[in-house]
Amino acid sequence: MKKRVFKLLLILVIILCNFTIFTKPSHAGITNAMVKNKWFYIKNAYSGRYLDVSGGIAAQGTNVQQYEFNGTASQKWFLAPQDDGTFMIGSMVGMTTTDGKTYINYVLDINGGKDGSNGVNLQIWSPNTSAAQKFKIGMSPKANQTVGFLTGPSNYSRVITVQEKSCSNGGNVFQYDYNQSCNDEWILEPIKEDTSFGVEYAKVNYNKYVQAYPNATFAGGDCTNFASQCMLAAGTQHYSGNWKVYRKNGNYSEPTDRNQLDASWELCAPKTSPWMSAKEFANVWKPKRITYLKGSEIVANNESVWQLSITSGDIIQIAESSILGVLGDSYHTMYVHELDYVNDTYLLAYHSDALNTVKCNVKLIDLARSKPNEYFIFYQM
Repeated sequence: MKKRVFKLLLILVIILCNFTIFTKPSHAGITNAMVKNKWFYIKNAYSGRYLDVSGGIAAQGTNVQQYEFNGTASQKWFLAPQDDGTFMIGSMVGMTTTDGKTYINYVLDINGGKDGSNGVNLQIWSPNTSAAQKFKIGMSPKANQTVGFLTGPSNYSRVITVQEKSCSNGGNVFQYDYNQSCNDEWILEPIKEDTSFGVEYAKVNYNKYVQAYPNATFAGGDCTNFASQCMLAAGTQHYSGNWKVYRKNGNYSEPTDRNQLDASWELCAPKTSPWMSAKEFANVWKPKRITYLKGSEIVANNESVWQLSITSGDIIQIAESSILGVLGDSYHTMYVHELDYVNDTYLLAYHSDALNTVKCNVKLIDLARSKPNEYFIFYQM
């Protein structure tokens, strides 16, 4: 079974890749246990692009922008809690090691220090105790697990925002009024897998849509799109190959055909994208597959199925039975968000799909009873 990773805090000391990391200056504080003292990729909830140190340049005043995922130090951010309930946001860019201790030497900073007005730029700077480097993290009123980063110089009345709702690489990031628009909000994706983020994402978004991703119900279902989002939210897998999606523009958040999808979103067409196609998802993630069983086999051998190495954060698909009675194409993708120890079964979340429904807390055993002749594929992600 998968294990969640918890890090021990001791005056902002953490263990990462066998090194001890300090932030200078450092202050311990009690804040949201889900995010404190962890490394994240921080993705804009509108464009789907990531908070990024321009060029990865380790120097005071380097601009902060948005950019497509590259997995480099320029997109890795450490949420360091402070005694006053705020956060200092450290960058992996420019970290140094002395006597076996690795130091974060640059943090997110509001240019000008005390300027709380609209349009002030973001940069990285050496850590200090000024308000320019203090941020509060607020949950969006949309209740979709996106957050806003409220800035110290504005007395926490303004937030980190992508300028002009840019959907381009290099789109600038600055301080601006919070308007509850998606370019004001961000998705925290743990660098190291933490399934609690994926589970929470599934629970709050099974019946809604986050604008960093298309509403692709026109393509026959949105289930694989949603399961992919949950995986990414948990840090189970970060973008690779064609398993990705970015917004090009704001024209078609809810496309009604493939032309509109291609016009506003950067990904393969629905039938060939492993981000959105259940069939292609199965092809791409086949190395993660541990077994497949007919619904009738699950019902007859539920205890054995319960003993599989499947847990929260894993994936179960439904596939057709081919004309020969063997495993056919996958057509429905579901995210395991919880284990039901009372009924010894897996609880599943998914978007609208070929089952013509939107659900959470669906018992695998119930689905298996309703589809005795179709296959269920189990993936240990």
